[in-house]
Amino acid sequence: MTMRFLALISLCLTTLALPAQARAPVVVELFTAQGCASCGDANAWLGKLAERPDTLVLTFPVDYWDYLGWTDTFAKPEFADRQKAYVARMALREPYTPQVVIDGRSQAACKPKRSRPCSPRPSASPTTARTSASSAPVAPMSARAR
Repeated sequence: MTMRFLALISLCLTTLALPAQARAPVVVELFTAQGCASCGDANAWLGKLAERPDTLVLTFPVDYWDYLGWTDTFAKPEFADRQKAYVARMALREPYTPQVVIDGRSQAACKPKRSRPCSPRPSASPTTARTSASSAPVAPMSARAR
């Protein structure tokens, strides 16, 4: 009886084998605004990038361009605060749109009408280290249904 029980447990464990250790996806954050002329191309490029299974793309519409007269209907002040935290962390001069932050460690400059509109731009932070939830340089956004 004990041998049959152990065999049954073994069979169950092999069918419920642990999945291979998955690598965390690359997190790509786009800071954008509806009134930004260059942001449409960056949005389209990142939309294609989002189709990759190894990439998590997040878009954060910022509100600091609203004073120009075109209020971004998706923008939130906390998104601009998040971008400003990256600006401080990476010792950049100022926030801009479109700006792409990769894994919270490096950024990319986005230029319209190019086959690769976003190219890496050096920052003060190391670009080779991947971030994890426990070492993220900027506080994670809270997910709230609205």
